[in-house]
Amino acid sequence: MTATPTNRTGRIRPQAVLALVVATILPVLAADRPSTARSSSDDATAAERTAVDDAPGAGSFDVDAVAEDAIGDIESYWSTTFPANFDRPWPPIEGGLHPTDATDVAEHRPPCLVRSTEIVANSYYCEAADALVWDRAMLLDAAAEHGTAGVAAILAHESGHRVHMLLGVDEQAARADPDRYPLALTESMADCHAGAYFRWSVDGGGELRFDGSEVDRAVLALARAHDPVGAEKRTHGGALDRVLAFQRGYAEGVHRCAASTVDELGPATDPQAAPVPHRQLPDLVSDDLAGYFVELAPPGSGQDGPATRLPTGEPGCADAQGAVALCPEEPVVAIDSYEAVAGVHEGIGDHATATLVAGRHALAAIGRLGLPVDDANTGSRTVCLVGAWSADAVAGQGPPMPDTTGESDGWWGPGDLDEAVLLLLTDDRPARDVHGISHRGGRERVIDFALGRHGGPDACLSP
Repeated sequence: MTATPTNRTGRIRPQAVLALVVATILPVLAADRPSTARSSSDDATAAERTAVDDAPGAGSFDVDAVAEDAIGDIESYWSTTFPANFDRPWPPIEGGLHPTDATDVAEHRPPCLVRSTEIVANSYYCEAADALVWDRAMLLDAAAEHGTAGVAAILAHESGHRVHMLLGVDEQAARADPDRYPLALTESMADCHAGAYFRWSVDGGGELRFDGSEVDRAVLALARAHDPVGAEKRTHGGALDRVLAFQRGYAEGVHRCAASTVDELGPATDPQAAPVPHRQLPDLVSDDLAGYFVELAPPGSGQDGPATRLPTGEPGCADAQGAVALCPEEPVVAIDSYEAVAGVHEGIGDHATATLVAGRHALAAIGRLGLPVDDANTGSRTVCLVGAWSADAVAGQGPPMPDTTGESDGWWGPGDLDEAVLLLLTDDRPARDVHGISHRGGRERVIDFALGRHGGPDACLSP
């Protein structure tokens, strides 16, 4: 969230998909383990910090002090990491730090802007002045929603822009070769460097020493700042782009971030479909889901894949799975009530609701393939298969969604995947097994989803 948007030209090329799965997603899965044990005092500190941040009225705490602590920790990281990895010093921030009250029109204008009001709900790195600038109110909101980790994520992202600038990917390079260095690439690099910082913190570096749940909070803070669904030009990346960029840094480190290319970016444009009302969506997607997963895992002789049972007012089965549940004995995917899915539908979007339904069809397919529907790997396989289905269902690669409003062609564009990602970051129901148990955290669920999108069902079902 740093500069005037420019055209984004990079997208994932078909010939790069297999290489992306092998070189990006799989190392991320393998490396996503802290290498340093945390002490009980570290865990207690993290729990206390989270409890304070989440308490009612937590917005009254000193956000400037929280930002100062975060910047101090981030600077401590780069003062050693940058010289060690790039053989050059990490210079002090010459232009300083500029917390700004964006609504105060009388306040002195921050660097790179004409007036303070231009920074409402934003933060940025000003290359011309070598300065970090942020809206106090925006950080206060981030702290209230995501805790100290949310504040640190935003500031680590902006510091990440300073990193790629010092490595030569600066405004001059972008002007000279905009196809090679679009804004979307530098945003991805900044997210990646933020991930590298958080890995250092989890591994015991610095003073904040975040834990895994706080890293999920940090990722959610970045993912919620994605380009809006339907944006004509996607410059900062969708939620999935941002999570994967963060994870590359978290799992593979700063050299991987510096080597980022446009081939790793998502689509540059986002055709938007008209949203489907929540009462119509389960019925509309059920045929597509049933067809996809029955083809993947054909039922046995005389059997059918699960139908989607719409709400009837009768008690649902397998209540522990949530509002949408697989009843394997019948077999049906049962929706408890329209009201039970309305919160997800209205709070996130139609693709989030479809993800809930898809997760249960994926679980049924896993059972038909003879794989366990109640072990530690069930959730990972399930969400991965949902990702594989989503790749088949996006615009141009599968049947269009019926147009219920006359406002669009009925396609689900790439931006709609942001809704699935936001659901996966905050809700474990798509990953629950047949007994309602989930073994995966939010960030892990998104990685599983991405593996399915890029590698297809085979990547989900391989040993």
